[in-house]
Amino acid sequence: MRARSNRGNEPKLSGKPRGFAVGSLLAIAIAAFGLSGVAGAQGAGTSRLAVFDSLASNLHAFAANPNSKNRGLDGAVGNLLALSRRWSTIRPLLRNLDAARSREEIASSLSFNGLIAGAFGPLAFAPRQISDITLGATRFTGFTQNETANAWCGANAVVAFNDTGSEIRTMLGGAGTSAIGYSRSSNHGITFSYQQTPTPPSNSWQAVMGNPSIVCANLNDFYYSAIWYDSLNNQIGVAVAQSSDGGATFTAPAPAVLKSSLTDIIGQDKLAVDRANSGNLYLVFADIDYSGSVCGRDQYGQPIPRYAIELVASNDGGGAWSNQPVVVDQVCADQNNPYASDVWPQVAVGPGGVVYVAWEAMGVNGLDPTARAIKIARSTDSGATFSVPVTVANVVAIGDGAEIQGFIASNEAPSLAIGQGKKNGGVVYLAWANATYSVKDALTTTGLYGMADVMFAQSSNGGVDWSSPMRVNNNPEGGRFPYTDQFEPAMNTDKTGKIGICFYDRRRDNNNFLIDRFCAMSVNGGATFRNFKVTPVNFPSLVGQDIMVAPNYMGAYDTVSVDGTGVAAGLIDSYASNTFGNPNVMANRF
Repeated sequence: MRARSNRGNEPKLSGKPRGFAVGSLLAIAIAAFGLSGVAGAQGAGTSRLAVFDSLASNLHAFAANPNSKNRGLDGAVGNLLALSRRWSTIRPLLRNLDAARSREEIASSLSFNGLIAGAFGPLAFAPRQISDITLGATRFTGFTQNETANAWCGANAVVAFNDTGSEIRTMLGGAGTSAIGYSRSSNHGITFSYQQTPTPPSNSWQAVMGNPSIVCANLNDFYYSAIWYDSLNNQIGVAVAQSSDGGATFTAPAPAVLKSSLTDIIGQDKLAVDRANSGNLYLVFADIDYSGSVCGRDQYGQPIPRYAIELVASNDGGGAWSNQPVVVDQVCADQNNPYASDVWPQVAVGPGGVVYVAWEAMGVNGLDPTARAIKIARSTDSGATFSVPVTVANVVAIGDGAEIQGFIASNEAPSLAIGQGKKNGGVVYLAWANATYSVKDALTTTGLYGMADVMFAQSSNGGVDWSSPMRVNNNPEGGRFPYTDQFEPAMNTDKTGKIGICFYDRRRDNNNFLIDRFCAMSVNGGATFRNFKVTPVNFPSLVGQDIMVAPNYMGAYDTVSVDGTGVAAGLIDSYASNTFGNPNVMANRF
């Protein structure tokens, strides 16, 4: 099987393991290792956590596999492994938390209220905190809100995000666990009100734990997806929930895809809707299969992991999903391709119902963990089959290949959008991060640190041919100008053809620590981009504050949305800010 890489397994150049999107890992990890166990399973105290003990043991076995331990597992998988390593310490703390007070007292002590404020115009944004946090049960979790996804249809807009406050409330609430929070706007994204947690799973042994993706089909119908975990049946997958009232409420999530948690790790889910046929939904995700049934075993009898981008589809608005996922691309991480992986998928639907899936491939030349590429494939039969992948661009790893300065887990993951305007209808756009410049660094295995820039390319013939990548951030670098990081781009394009790309940016700190939110806008089809600053003040990186997430987690992605009804022009950007001392979600319409 030929090696394709992506970002679910990227190796850390300095030697630390890392992997899937932190958000997706957060989801599985907490559910898997007792956080959702506190919420439920059978019995009280120790018996409620017993089911997760065996899962922690399985993850230790996965990490010890010589075919997987050399690969960096960041994101969902990274959070899982981080929790499994600390399980013996965290487990008694969770028992103490549960025993100290009643679940109702703890849940009510974690109250959240607030607004996200947005503003029209590129320079008019004044961010406000999304929630007011009352730290009653513990000072060590419940205050992380980041990794955002948003959708906008008409007057209604919804921002979903990872939320450890939701996680604490639901895990102690008697039903299933949810690590998702959301906010809603009913005035076209000008202001948002925090809705706390969407309806969690009905059963205490089930959880939706991070990596939210959200789309809307019309003014009323919104859908979000997130990582699903079922400890009773040893299942992992992706669940989808629906709102029929414009995002005010959501149904309990139901699995769209399920696999065995004993043999697979799933993360990085993304949803898309066909605007021309709003009942057609597409869900893409990254899957690590470590059963050995696909890629076989090595000479020592160890399973060879398979890394794949897979897709399921629904043609009835999420009522039913494909019986079996379609494999868009896959690679075996065998001795000839030990660093190969496929991760960070994106999905979008173009004119004629053509489905596009893009991802980052890693370890593309076999033995080099830093050799990466952005790839794309398309389907002309509603996701039943996909074309041979096209390489859009080769990628130079940012930071040390796993983290950037400030000990932030980061990536080069793509953002995908399809043109909707009169002049750019059907044009396929991609944005991603790339180390355009590298500086010497004594503590990386290559001796270099990749300074992140945001890159952009487009295709006018259905993703077959691509323009040369261009740098989107316009800050001067080199000579008397410092090198700084611009990372984690999110992109979309509206009915007028305007292209918006938003990203985190350190250009205003010569030492490359403090972070701003910048957006870049093109009104000439991507020929040029004008950059503007969104944040009034820059903020530091914040990692290692919340016990429920990996120590280097600061969110893995954000999104930019446009009006799905096609009525209004403009874009809504959601992101996380550390200005107030903890991660809070913000929004900006421009």
